[in-house]
Amino acid sequence: MKNSVKILDEHERIGVVEQLLDLEKFWVKRSPTLSTLGAIAYLEAYADANFNVCFNKMGDFYAHRQLINPVLNRRFASLYQKITTVLSQELNAPVELCHELPHPGFQLIFTTEAYAQKIASLDAAVDLPPIHVDQPYRAYLPFWDQFKEIDWAETLTFTLPLELPQEGSGLYVWSKIALSELDELRLLDSAGLERKFGRWSEVIEYTPGVMSYFTGHYLHQIKHPKKLLMSDRRFTCQGHGVKCDGVWKLYV
Repeated sequence: MKNSVKILDEHERIGVVEQLLDLEKFWVKRSPTLSTLGAIAYLEAYADANFNVCFNKMGDFYAHRQLINPVLNRRFASLYQKITTVLSQELNAPVELCHELPHPGFQLIFTTEAYAQKIASLDAAVDLPPIHVDQPYRAYLPFWDQFKEIDWAETLTFTLPLELPQEGSGLYVWSKIALSELDELRLLDSAGLERKFGRWSEVIEYTPGVMSYFTGHYLHQIKHPKKLLMSDRRFTCQGHGVKCDGVWKLYV
C-alpha cells in the first residue's frame, strides 16, 4: 500500500521549519550536509553497514532517545497529533507514538559547494544515496517481545517533507520485497541490488506539507535534484510503524 496525504497547510509548515531552526542546539551534525533532530536507529544503533544490531553498544543511542523525546514532545505535539490522526484514518486502525522508542525525527540536508558539485557530476539516481529496504524495527527486537500479535510483513514507513530544494525531491521505488528475501538483500550493496532488480518502477514526487507513506518492504532510494542551489535545503520528518495487537506504534 502506497499513498500521499496532506498534513500541513503553508502556515503550519513554515511554523514547523521555524521550530526546527530554533532547536539547532539539539541537532546532531553527522556530516557537512546532514544534521538530524531525534535519535535515529539506522544512523546510531547498528554495528556495521549491513545493519547488524550490537545490543551491548546501544547505550548512547538509548540515552539520546531518553533526552530528546521530551523535547520533541513539547515542541512538536501538534505535528505528531496531526500525523497520528491522519494515519489512523488512512490505515483504519489506532495509531499512536511509541513512547518507549525514539519518536519520529527530522533530517535536515543543507547544500555545500562540494555537495552541489558532487550531485552535478554524478548520476544521482544511481550513486546517491544507497538503494535500501527499511528495517529499523530490528534495532528494537527485545521491545516487541511484549506483544502477542505483530505484523512484520506490512510495516509502515512515512516521510513528511517540510522544505525541499528548488528542483524538488522524492523517492525512487522498486517492487515490494517478501519477508523471506530480506536477509539476502541485506548482504547486497546498491550496485548488487540494481543488478538484481533493475531500475525503479515508480517515482514518488514529494510536496511540502504532504506526507508520503507505504506499508510493506519496498526497495527504494531518495531522488535527488540534478542541480542544487546554495540556498537549497531538504527538511523532512520521517518515521516508521509496526502494528502490534491491532495498534500502530510509531517510532524512528
